[in-house]
Amino acid sequence: LARQWAVNQMQALSNKYGFLIVMPEIRTYQHEDLLPIAEEELKLVIKDIQQHYSIDTSRMFLHANCSGGYRALRLATDYPKMFKALALYAPLYHRSFSDEWSNEHKPELFINKLKNVPMFIHGDPVDKHSPYSIYKDLIDDCKRYDIPLTLSFKLNSGKYYNVVLVGEEALDFFETLR
Repeated sequence: LARQWAVNQMQALSNKYGFLIVMPEIRTYQHEDLLPIAEEELKLVIKDIQQHYSIDTSRMFLHANCSGGYRALRLATDYPKMFKALALYAPLYHRSFSDEWSNEHKPELFINKLKNVPMFIHGDPVDKHSPYSIYKDLIDDCKRYDIPLTLSFKLNSGKYYNVVLVGEEALDFFETLR
C-alpha cells in the first residue's frame, strides 16, 4: 500500500510540475550495491523512456532516498554528464562491501566528478532511520569539491513515506534549474 500511495503522490506532483517522473525498481537487495547488472537495467529504462517520450536529455534529474540515495550517487559518479542535478533525502554515503568491485566504485572515491552537478540534500534532524551522521561526510565533500549544494532540514519530514514533502522540495529545486 505504501508503494501505491507513493506512486499516486508522485503522479500528482508530476502533473503539478509538468515533469515526466520514472520510479524504476531494480533487482537489488536492501544492503546491496548498484551492481553492473542493476546499473544496466537503469540505463535500459532511461533508453526506453527516450524512445517513447520526447524528452530533453540535458534536463534529466535524479532523486532518491536513503540507500537509494547511495545508489543514485553511484550512478551519478559513474555518469556525471547524464543528470543535470541530484536531489537526495538523507542519502547513505559510506558503505562497506565484501566484493572488490563495489569497494573500488564507492561514490566517495569519485564525488569530485560531480563538480558541475547541483545537489539538493534534504534531511530531518530527528529522523532515527536516516540520521545526519550517514550523510554528513557527503555534505563536507560537496563543500570540499565545490559541488553546488542546497540543504534543507525540516522536522518530521519522514512522515508520509518521505514522498510529499521531500518529493515536492526536490521538484521545486529541479524547477529552478529547468
